Amino acid sequence: SAQNAAELNSQSSIILLSSLYEKTSVQSLIRIIIYLHYTKQLKKERILYIYLFSHSYYFCYICNNNSYLS
Repeated sequence: SAQNAAELNSQSSIILLSSLYEKTSVQSLIRIIIYLHYTKQLKKERILYIYLFSHSYYFCYICNNNSYLS
């Protein structure tokens, strides 16, 4: 019976360890997904800001040139 108890104890500890491992691996996977999502969003926003800035700069350049021409 002592051997059975020891086997049960080792089995339960293995189950506990495997469940903990699964939890940590899932958490790390979620963190990686969130990180990738945010970096993608930042890249999109950066491109958008550059695009808007270049267009506004170009627009101001046209406005200034028109004022010089008149």
